[in-house]
Amino acid sequence: MLPSEEVIGRCDLRIGHKRKTFICGNISYEIDKVYQENHFSYDARLLMFSLAK
Repeated sequence: MLPSEEVIGRCDLRIGHKRKTFICGNISYEIDKVYQENHFSYDARLLMFSLAK
C-alpha cells in the first residue's frame, strides 16, 4: 500500500477531437519504473475510463 501523497506516475485525459487526440488518443498514463509491476497502470486506466464516460 502506498502513502496517499506519493506520486507514482501521471495520467492525462484529453477531451475533444483535435490532431493530438487523433494521433495520441484521448487517454494516456505513465507509471514510474519502480512501480510498474504492481498493476497500477490497470487501475489508472480504469479510473480514466470512468472519468471519460
